[in-house]
Amino acid sequence: MLCSVLIPTRHRADRLAAAVESVFRTAVSPQSVEVILCVHADDTETVTALPSLLLMGNVRAFIGPPAPYDKNGEIHWELCQLAKGAWLWFFNDDVTVDQCSLGWDDCLQDMPTGGVIALPDTHRLGESIYTRDEKCPFMFTPNGWWKRLGLTGFVSPIDNFVFGTLRVANAWKTEFIPGLSVWHDRRNDRLMQEEGQRF
Repeated sequence: MLCSVLIPTRHRADRLAAAVESVFRTAVSPQSVEVILCVHADDTETVTALPSLLLMGNVRAFIGPPAPYDKNGEIHWELCQLAKGAWLWFFNDDVTVDQCSLGWDDCLQDMPTGGVIALPDTHRLGESIYTRDEKCPFMFTPNGWWKRLGLTGFVSPIDNFVFGTLRVANAWKTEFIPGLSVWHDRRNDRLMQEEGQRF
């Protein structure tokens, strides 16, 4: 297994479906990619949509209790423990892989797995486009890196924690995956706002 795509999700069943579909559609070898979802038990729309999501490819899901945004480190820790891929892709349910990114998995296969955080070459946030942005939160890390550092959990927010731990504290390098472009759709969601930014 080359890559495990980790997606915590809440109240975004339609966008989640688009996210998962885009991952598999743009992979040259989709059989070497798995998607692991964390769905909250009270998110009935997404729980109801799970059977169709599981048919999209190698998709697994676990259903957990509702959790606020400041628990995303714990959720990602759980997702990482389930991952089988050599690489972990920290993804969101409101992100899609652009069609122009066909073959991102081949490019990932060429990345060194030691001392490197890999990032998309291009990151779109709404109407803004960022190229080779070292702050892009949708990073790839080698599976199990936390074991080598003796860590027993992650803290939130997950992107700051990973970057701080690997890049700042351990001097890991950043590499960019040629041709990989992702779009982060940050439109506000009514349910997310009502619940104080819960996943």
